[in-house]
Amino acid sequence: MNQKLRKLRAIANYAKGLNMHGADPEIFDCVEDKMKWHKFEPRTVSKRVIQLIENMDRSLLTPKGNFAWIYFFSVITQEVWSMWMSAI
Repeated sequence: MNQKLRKLRAIANYAKGLNMHGADPEIFDCVEDKMKWHKFEPRTVSKRVIQLIENMDRSLLTPKGNFAWIYFFSVITQEVWSMWMSAI
């Protein structure tokens, strides 16, 4: 809903710039709070968390647990790498 309101306000601003009759972007003042951007939360794993995982003491793991940890870490690093590369 907020994205549609923003687009409609942008059209009203554009129309006002063209001096079109009846174009008044001030009508959106009453719904300004509905058009606010939500707080952004990154979906990536932070570098600090990756370093903590890398430095974890794996001597306490069983051979099966060690294999699972290695697989898990490789999947995480692959996901982080692909997200980082797609952001470039």
